[in-house]
Amino acid sequence: MTPTHVVRNVVVVGGLCLGAYHLLLDDEARKKAEATVRQVYVTVKELLEKIESLRGTTDESDEMNRVLSELEGRWARIGY
Repeated sequence: MTPTHVVRNVVVVGGLCLGAYHLLLDDEARKKAEATVRQVYVTVKELLEKIESLRGTTDESDEMNRVLSELEGRWARIGY
């Protein structure tokens, strides 16, 4: 699917949702829909932040300890 088709599909679906929102929903249903969309937005944003924080988490001291242990092992094998 080309990017043009993706954009077209997003615009069409967005237009249909907006039309349904204005034509088919009463005031109470609109308030519930807005609250639901707002909650989904907040939840997705928090989830993405959690994923990003976990993705960037590394302990450099563990890597340094592994390298030092490997070097010590090499020196020990050659007699030092």
